[in-house]
Amino acid sequence: MFLLACARAPLSAILQGGKGVLMAKKKDDIHDYCTAGEAAEMLSEKFGRVIRPDYISKMAKSRKRTIRRVKQGNRWAYHREDIAACTVRALSE
Repeated sequence: MFLLACARAPLSAILQGGKGVLMAKKKDDIHDYCTAGEAAEMLSEKFGRVIRPDYISKMAKSRKRTIRRVKQGNRWAYHREDIAACTVRALSE
């Protein structure tokens, strides 16, 4: 009897015990993301000095900052809001 009831009910209702429907997460638009080069340009303009694109990927890999990224082909795209919220300290001379 249980298998027959499960075959008719949606999977989300079965997983939640029939208490409702799972809500999907809001998907980010692809236009909310930029390449490492674009992100480097944004930060260079913000801080008035040159920020290299490889530094953007290093920031995203480190766990100190939360920078959302998605894979696009063989490259990564970085979330524009996360890049805009970043701070970069000056190199000591």
